[in-house]
Amino acid sequence: MKIEIWTDFICPFCYLGKQRLETAIDQFPHKDKIFIQYRSYEIDARHHENDYQRILEYIEDQIDQHHLSNTSSNDLLTHLQTQTADGNVTFDMNTLPFLNTFDAHRLMKYAYQQQKGNKFVNILFNAFFFKGLNISDHDILIDLASKAGLDPLQAELILQTCKFTKKVRCDEEQAEELGISTVPFFVFNEMYAMSGIQPIEVFIDVLHKVWQEECDHNLQEFSVKQSNLTYYCDSDGCRKIE
Repeated sequence: MKIEIWTDFICPFCYLGKQRLETAIDQFPHKDKIFIQYRSYEIDARHHENDYQRILEYIEDQIDQHHLSNTSSNDLLTHLQTQTADGNVTFDMNTLPFLNTFDAHRLMKYAYQQQKGNKFVNILFNAFFFKGLNISDHDILIDLASKAGLDPLQAELILQTCKFTKKVRCDEEQAEELGISTVPFFVFNEMYAMSGIQPIEVFIDVLHKVWQEECDHNLQEFSVKQSNLTYYCDSDGCRKIE
């Protein structure tokens, strides 16, 4: 089973969604058959045009821009604190800075090329939410890449050039085509999708349903192939091909 996750490394809901999915997978009997791939999504790709200092300032600005009169950053903060408490996760939303994550996404693409993508994603989330590191700083990104087992010299070269820009933009263009406007966004086997922080039970239910459908589909394909290869039917009935 393939699970694609559009995410951003400074998005608290993305981190919580990631944690809940991983908890669900741990309870899934076929967890060794699941492949997870993270896709790039910048919650504000034009951060350099703004002057946000904290994520909450960004949230307040979005509320104002979209005229969400019944919503406030305090409401969102309260909701998020409730969600983190339920998941035994603790980080301080009041102090989280708003950062541009484009270079972090480029390094993620390099990490996947080296079969270390998910490990690097975990390191990025942990560095931002629990260590308070500036994951837009090149020196910090190079150090984090090294901790993921990546070549620091190659990481530095990538950050000094435009390498992997197209791969990041490709993910973002695909997100637009899929109508993704919020993250996290989960796609299962390129067929089923859901967004936002879901309860662990919902993730478990989806995993079982997608797995069962995939098994049924494979069984049907196998039966058809066996039939086509070894039997034929005409007006006199069906018989095995000798």
